[in-house]
Amino acid sequence: MKINCFTIDDLDKVFTLDVYQKDATTFLETHLQLDKIYVKSPGAHVHESRTEQDIINLILSDKTVSGPRIFIIVGDAGTGKSEECRLIVEAARNSGKYDVDHKHKGLLAYGPLAFIGKEEVIYSLLEGSNYEDILIMLLSACKNLLEQKGYGKLWDKIDGKIREGIKYRLVETVRSAKKFKEKPEVEIKPFMIVESEDFRPFLEQKESEALVKLLNARLANILVALRSDFSSIVDLISHKVKESLRLGKRYLLVMDDVTLLGETFNDILNLITYIGQGGINCDIVCGITRGRYADLSKILDTLSDRAYEIQLTNSNLSYINASWLLDESLAISLIKKYVKAIKDRNRCNLCKSEICKKISSKDLFPFNEHFLINYYNQFRKLAERGSIALTPRFLLATLKDSIKSFL
Repeated sequence: MKINCFTIDDLDKVFTLDVYQKDATTFLETHLQLDKIYVKSPGAHVHESRTEQDIINLILSDKTVSGPRIFIIVGDAGTGKSEECRLIVEAARNSGKYDVDHKHKGLLAYGPLAFIGKEEVIYSLLEGSNYEDILIMLLSACKNLLEQKGYGKLWDKIDGKIREGIKYRLVETVRSAKKFKEKPEVEIKPFMIVESEDFRPFLEQKESEALVKLLNARLANILVALRSDFSSIVDLISHKVKESLRLGKRYLLVMDDVTLLGETFNDILNLITYIGQGGINCDIVCGITRGRYADLSKILDTLSDRAYEIQLTNSNLSYINASWLLDESLAISLIKKYVKAIKDRNRCNLCKSEICKKISSKDLFPFNEHFLINYYNQFRKLAERGSIALTPRFLLATLKDSIKSFL
């Protein structure tokens, strides 16, 4: 049966797979309020069940909260980190108490340049860049750093390889970020300027990886200095914090997925340490994958004593999922929100007719409640066997394809 309740354009607008591309109205229409998210407070050893509204109230409690606070949203890919970040951003902006600095995935695709301005500004800077000029600066810094670390004799053997590697990655950063803007489901690699392969076969893997971490952090700051008035990400954000305080507002930095920053995230860790020591009033919200967070916790054994941990992924299960998707009623409610959001855009006569009422229920045409429950349960069984990752992204992408078959 063909339907004319809505168009392909309506479907694409509502079912966009990256939340940052939705306008505020569409976001609120499709957002499902969660009543069970697990939160661990700084210094605590156990997670407590909280509602989504509890978390919003906690983060936006009062601009007079003394000192910095860190909120880490932990979840596997596609489990809703960006959704939670967007909700926090919308609530903070509406409150009028916060100076909100939101780094969504479309911005974080540019690595350290995400911190210098809006996406259009960053893209125009890189698109019009003379890569040769940037290369000269990065290569000079790379050579100097290697000499300082006792690798000066290595430079003549690898300078050509490093030159080609850096140029390729700069071009790819622009290309992949542009592709992500057009197709948000495209996977973005974490930002890198130098990689271990640039040092092969002259250095062992472990030795090259240590150098890569050091070089990427330093070279990222050179890019920031090249396109801003600051010498590092830490300096740039510290300036924004002070400007917010001058305006009588609390600075709120929200980053949807810091995994994309690669080694640049080391500077964010330095920032967290810096503001913690200085007692500066600001809040940082970081989305991060479960694996990256585990690595991070090993490096920073005091992180759990300083941060609120918000879990979207059930760490007790071996298969990847959003914890709340284990609840059938919530999963069905999410699907209903998306179907209703599409249909509300363009009501048709068929939806008001008797045939529609007979084959569907509660505004779910072309589906009905029984179909959606079976639809969900099939995916849950596959997830329990480890065949799929039961995430909102996967569930909604599959539903979108199903609806398309009716158009």
